[in-house]
Amino acid sequence: MDAEQAYFDGKLLKGGALHKVGLDIGGRILRHGRIHRNELWDQTQNVETIKTLLSSNVFVMVPRSPWVVFESKPIEHVARELYDKSLAADNARSVGEKKS
Repeated sequence: MDAEQAYFDGKLLKGGALHKVGLDIGGRILRHGRIHRNELWDQTQNVETIKTLLSSNVFVMVPRSPWVVFESKPIEHVARELYDKSLAADNARSVGEKKS
């Protein structure tokens, strides 16, 4: 499966139902290399959302451990691209707000 297709199918791209939570979780994994499964609960508070995220082929539980990581390096590269675009958009918005 193509990495971008996995994000699309998982509703993790901009406009998708899980875009914001996926971006938050992806950003945490990018910063720390992994997140604890409890952080999924802290972010979502919803078992169905967690199941959807883990079945999206974007995030995966490491076997016999409490850690969640990206499913593959191509997935991680797409995450980095999406995260960087989001940060750039946030920065542009805050610069625009300061000028107003």
